[in-house]
Amino acid sequence: MNYPSKLRTHVTGIVVLSFLVLSFILSFINLYSTYMLLQEESQQRLINMAKYQAAKLDTDVIKRKTVSESLKIQVTSQFDYDRAISDEAYWDEFLNDIEPFIYNTALKYDMAYIYLNPFLHEKARDVWYWDRDRDGIPERQPRAKYDLFLDETNMEWFFVPMKERIPNWTDPYPSIILEEDIKWISYTIPIYMNDLFIGVVGSDLFFNRFEEEFREIEVYNTGYAVLINEKGDFIVHPEIEESMNLKEVAGGKYAWMLDEIENNTSGTFEYTWLNGEEKILAFNHVSNGWAVGITAEKSEIYGSLIKGINILVVAIGIGVTVTAIIIFTMLGQRMEMLEGVTRTISDIGDGNYDIEISEDYLNDKSEVGQLASAVKL
Repeated sequence: MNYPSKLRTHVTGIVVLSFLVLSFILSFINLYSTYMLLQEESQQRLINMAKYQAAKLDTDVIKRKTVSESLKIQVTSQFDYDRAISDEAYWDEFLNDIEPFIYNTALKYDMAYIYLNPFLHEKARDVWYWDRDRDGIPERQPRAKYDLFLDETNMEWFFVPMKERIPNWTDPYPSIILEEDIKWISYTIPIYMNDLFIGVVGSDLFFNRFEEEFREIEVYNTGYAVLINEKGDFIVHPEIEESMNLKEVAGGKYAWMLDEIENNTSGTFEYTWLNGEEKILAFNHVSNGWAVGITAEKSEIYGSLIKGINILVVAIGIGVTVTAIIIFTMLGQRMEMLEGVTRTISDIGDGNYDIEISEDYLNDKSEVGQLASAVKL
């Protein structure tokens, strides 16, 4: 008879197929959940890198603000306005009196300076200390010449706070006092008394050293760090020239990126760069309005994710295959016993009452054993 073999095939097929379908659905859900989790972790790792570098820069930013604000408080409390407007010699006297404070501030924070109003008496007066060698001993830097203040070029650190009467962060600019290949980023505060411009106080970030360290930040194999100011001008980028605005790159193609950065404290977004590379950028703001970006190719960022997913797919595939084989084997054994009982019943139906029923069938605890016992009776 063909019935038992057909039953065996149908039952086994239905069970195994049902198992495979269910396994596929559960595996897909598991893989999708794992993918989304690993993707989120990969992006979070990039954000953490941006936050770390922003916090590192913020330490120096806060230091410059602290220096400038401390100097302003000291100058405001020490400066004698009445003597200043009546005695030109007082300005030099005041500079000598304030110099120890400038030195001690530089001793603690590596740089501090004051530049008094040069236009009152057509004379430059300043005190500037800088621990250039980082040996804990700040040195007096060269005095500025009056002619320097007759040209506002590269003098934003002085003229912007003087004219707008607000503290000012500069973009990188070349040093014109030291006459060396040095760039600064300055934070300066104007000092006014009774509408009289006294001068500016401030502290600088040595941009050459900062830029070198910033460009050495390792982001996977081909990634890099970028720095833009509050207006979207590039301060550091390996491919875009300094001071170029993000909205100007590729004819405004990336203007949306600046909107994204301006409207969020931190975050990530995907984009296609000029060379066609698919990338992800994570960013975080610095307290002065700038933003640090960490970017790398998607293939690098998600490389470990894809590797992990592939391993998981292989593991699931092996697990499903082994389980299917076990189910098929166990079910096949049960169906073989059922076929044996069926053949016995068929032989009895044909008049063969002397046939022996296998003890394996009789001792079986499942329905097969119950059926074999009923036939023996």
